[in-house]
Amino acid sequence: MCQKFVRDNPSSKITKFNVAALASNAYVKALSNSNLKVSFQKAGIYPLNRTAVPVDNFKPSVPYVGLDPTPVPAADQSDVDSYFKAAESVIDKKKQYNKTSINKTLSSVVSGQEITRSDICQEIVSKAQSQPLCEPPAPKKRKNNSNLKVCKRSVSSQKHKQSCCYPIPEPVPGPSTINVNLQSDSYSDDSDSDIADEDKCCVCKQFQPEKLKNCESLVFTKWAQCDFNGCKHWTHLEYCCKQRVIRRNDIFICPCHGQSSTEE
Repeated sequence: MCQKFVRDNPSSKITKFNVAALASNAYVKALSNSNLKVSFQKAGIYPLNRTAVPVDNFKPSVPYVGLDPTPVPAADQSDVDSYFKAAESVIDKKKQYNKTSINKTLSSVVSGQEITRSDICQEIVSKAQSQPLCEPPAPKKRKNNSNLKVCKRSVSSQKHKQSCCYPIPEPVPGPSTINVNLQSDSYSDDSDSDIADEDKCCVCKQFQPEKLKNCESLVFTKWAQCDFNGCKHWTHLEYCCKQRVIRRNDIFICPCHGQSSTEE
């Protein structure tokens, strides 16, 4: 059905939208009445025909019996025996090596046993006596490093003398910030001496609120300017007045005038 569809529609492709129709059409045609009748007739179901299928097809399977085995030459048999004998000798050597390596350690005696038992103690003593004592390592000869130290000191002193002979560079013209000395740690960023009076809060007379002096985190301070006629004072919100937020169309009066903000 798919090949017929491609031949009839060369410009089209089989997609997920038309594959169901093609598959169902082939399935319906395969299960038509004519196909079912022909299949029943070939199988001898209807009309009944007992000879339609040979009886030999229903016999149980019989195990295969081959011909008489061919005799193996004696030379081949001897080669096989020699191969296995060599392999057995290698296996025996490996077993003996593994056994001796295990017996060399003390864990083979005390593993899973009670050390306080008399027979285990006797085996430990005999095991320790059978093992050879390790000779102490020979002391290493120390190298005479006195001459090397003297040479190093002389070289370092020469380098120090040479470095001291270099002239100290004088300041040269450059950017405005190249020769500016670093400020000391005692310098305070929030010093009031460098800030104009009109930029300070009219209540605390400081640029930063008193509560935030020891604060180590970043805090954005909110300000509000007084709307009183000719005042123009700046005030810290939330810290120096009762107001926390000033919205649009709100009138703010600083505490200097003793009034609160009102809305228009």
